[in-house]
Amino acid sequence: MASEHVVHLKDQRRYGLGYKVHALDTSLRQQVGTPGTVRRAVRDLHATADAAAYFAVYRGDAIVVAHVVDSPRRPRLDPLDFGFTDAAHATAFGKILLSRMDRDEVAEYLQRHGMPGLTDRTLRTAEALLRELRRVRAEGIAVEREEFVPGASCLAAPVLDAAGRTLGSVAVSLRPPDFERRHRAIAPVLRDAADRVGRALRAAEDCPVARRAD
Repeated sequence: MASEHVVHLKDQRRYGLGYKVHALDTSLRQQVGTPGTVRRAVRDLHATADAAAYFAVYRGDAIVVAHVVDSPRRPRLDPLDFGFTDAAHATAFGKILLSRMDRDEVAEYLQRHGMPGLTDRTLRTAEALLRELRRVRAEGIAVEREEFVPGASCLAAPVLDAAGRTLGSVAVSLRPPDFERRHRAIAPVLRDAADRVGRALRAAEDCPVARRAD
């Protein structure tokens, strides 16, 4: 095709991703602009919590996964990769970011994005989600137990600016038995990581030259 974002694979009688997709991915990463200090904090969270670790932010009207660190031992959830924007109602980092919206803003978000049922544990109604978001606001941490994909549970904490406004969220994911055994011990590690990420983002805003690769 002319755009080169999608190409026709004639011999396989199907279409595939074109060569310009890499350029789009690179451009999006530059626009999201996760500073190296934040990437290092997420990497340290992965190592300390011994879990796949995620950083998500608001971008326009979407909640976007901005950075992921995992390993063969602790793989990320499929499809939670850079640029993922779906299922905020079913992910711990999504619940953190939704919990910072008022009722009308949540309703507008759900009108745009919906509440698809992903597993038999996914919240299915706006009222159920609003009750969950009240709990998240009260506790300052979000939990999801196999609401996004079967066989995985997540924990997330908010990343705040100096005025207490939510800039993003950090999260970890584990298999349910491991999660149930370890999530209370991981919670303070997660909060510390969120605080470190918040300080890194504030420093990057004050000093743009800090936005560099590792």
